[in-house]
Amino acid sequence: MTTRLPRFWQTPQRLSRRQATLVGVLAIVVLAFAATGIFLFEGWSRLVHVSALALMGLTNLALALGSLLPEERGGMALRDAVVPFSLLMFVALLASILLFRQAATHDGVLSGVIVGLVTALTMHLEQRRKLCREQVQTGS
Repeated sequence: MTTRLPRFWQTPQRLSRRQATLVGVLAIVVLAFAATGIFLFEGWSRLVHVSALALMGLTNLALALGSLLPEERGGMALRDAVVPFSLLMFVALLASILLFRQAATHDGVLSGVIVGLVTALTMHLEQRRKLCREQVQTGS
């Protein structure tokens, strides 16, 4: 059985209403964290960290709203906007990690490794869940 995983540059599929609501609420929380970062950082680190968090929140908010709105009212357009937002988000997150790494001690590196492992595990489990769902639907 061959499965075709979604490509990074493809428009994401609609989320269920429950998933979209959860992602939307989490996106608003991330945007609130980005707003507090204005007061926590100074100089270039403020720009880098706040923009990374803000882009993360905007990307997730676009996905959530694109899943909740009907196609003719902009749902597809918002989900299309997720792709360029994601590219910008990854660049900003990479800059944030590099800036953090310059000033970090070993604890910072360890926390980065933990976050990376949790992210990889989450992606792996999501792919397995999708494969299991497809197998159940096809009856094999």
